[in-house]
Amino acid sequence: MFLIIVEFLRAQPIAAVFLTLALGNLLGRLGVRGLQLGSVPGTLIIGVLIGQLDIPISGEHKVFFLLLFLFATGFSVGPGFFSGLRKDGARLALFSFLLCLVTVVTAYAAAMILEWDAGTGAGLLAGASTTSPLVGITSDVLREALSDPAEVARLSSNVAMGYAVTYLFGAAGTAYFLVTVGFRMLDRDVKARCRELERELGGADTGVVSAYRSWDIRAYRIERLSAGMTLDQLQAQLAARDLPMRILRMRNASGLHEARPDHTLQPEDVVAVILPRRCAVDITGALGTEVADRELLDFPITVRRVVVTTERWIGQPLKLLRDRPEFSGLGLRSIIRSGVELPVLPESKLEREDVLELMGTSEQVVKAIALIGRPEADGVTTDIPFMAGAIFLGLCAGALQLMIGGVPITLGMGGGVLVLGLIAGWLHARVPRIGAIPEASIQLLHRLGLELFIAIVGITSSAGFVIGLKEKGLGLFAAGVVVSLIPAILGLLMGRYVFKFHPAITLGATCGSRTEAAALAVVQNTLKSRTPALGFTVPFAVANIVLATLAILMVHMLL
Repeated sequence: MFLIIVEFLRAQPIAAVFLTLALGNLLGRLGVRGLQLGSVPGTLIIGVLIGQLDIPISGEHKVFFLLLFLFATGFSVGPGFFSGLRKDGARLALFSFLLCLVTVVTAYAAAMILEWDAGTGAGLLAGASTTSPLVGITSDVLREALSDPAEVARLSSNVAMGYAVTYLFGAAGTAYFLVTVGFRMLDRDVKARCRELERELGGADTGVVSAYRSWDIRAYRIERLSAGMTLDQLQAQLAARDLPMRILRMRNASGLHEARPDHTLQPEDVVAVILPRRCAVDITGALGTEVADRELLDFPITVRRVVVTTERWIGQPLKLLRDRPEFSGLGLRSIIRSGVELPVLPESKLEREDVLELMGTSEQVVKAIALIGRPEADGVTTDIPFMAGAIFLGLCAGALQLMIGGVPITLGMGGGVLVLGLIAGWLHARVPRIGAIPEASIQLLHRLGLELFIAIVGITSSAGFVIGLKEKGLGLFAAGVVVSLIPAILGLLMGRYVFKFHPAITLGATCGSRTEAAALAVVQNTLKSRTPALGFTVPFAVANIVLATLAILMVHMLL
């Protein structure tokens, strides 16, 4: 049976790729105490094992998947990268740049001292910094810079090998360091400091909190009313008495009706109102008795996502929205920035392309969306000409060469597509009608592109991977520990003593500068707070670009 499967995989190499993808993801789900190996390292390991069966697959296929992945990466971080260069995010951007520089210099120094080749050095950098895109980018640079196919294959195998050996400590080991030693380096009680930050931002971060006043929906029988008063006049009168409320539905002698501003109210009408919880008792003196009218209160509530694009809200705290009549009674369930969920607190500031999840009546939600920006794309239509055109321009940019000291330096295909993806994401954020690509599509391109690329890398690099692991395994692992911890330690020290960030921001920025969302999750779970995410997104966006650029330069210096 085993021999039959092997022969089938040799006859159908593409089947081996998808088998690697499936088993690698299953392996990646294994973990201890919430720390998982991850789908990318898992796929690489399974690919190496399946590659031992001598599967004849062309390595050129992987380039296609790599380009899709790099475009998706650039597109998703583009808005965050450029917003990070604004005044409010400049310090976080500078922090990330310095930490990336330290990471690359440390990896380069280790490769030089241990006399390792460019492939091993690139793999060390990719794994120790947990920056998976570097595997593809540096492999592409090696292919462009060298003319000997055998040498390209050997060095590319070393990239994969170096990444696999150093990634596990880079992810799990660094996360453990941050929540043990890192906490003590920042403050005696980081959890208490996070609680303080939450209070400064206007509340407690429970994960599902309204950034506005706490609102409720109740029913009242009208018993105290001036003759001939319209619904609109009643609402204005109560608002003047600091009893803001909005009538949503009503019941009168003829049955249930949706509220109309010009409707004349009558005694004994029953109204369903949305109002601040603090007003629920006092308003009985103005309206009448509260009643339990289930049929009146049984109406649908809409949940919609809106993308922040309106300039007036960029950089503004959420609390400025709460007094707007368009937001009366709306609930804000979450804020997503660059794929990371942020704490929902009144003082949390909005940035362009933030995604807010709103909850309320259809009319309320529609008005709120018009004020904030645009509804999130429906996840159906992708602007293929825009995406393909950007990738084409990226390939053109990657072919350009810059001579430094007589040495030709090039971004390569991968670096060029990453940069054009960055520009494309920024352009779409500024002009939403251009380049619409739903978030679900970006996530699919990002994950599937990378993991299919890694699967083919593992299969085609299997033989060289095993040889390199035997030669450098223990020393490479030790070097990975050094390259992982030195930037992490310096990041904590810089955040506390140089930039004087809050401990939560320092932790988030350190994780972001390593492009590692898993470490952020470990930190947040340990602190029982989402506040570190406030420092994550800008460094994450900056690091994706800076690490790629510096890695290209490092490979050229090691050749």
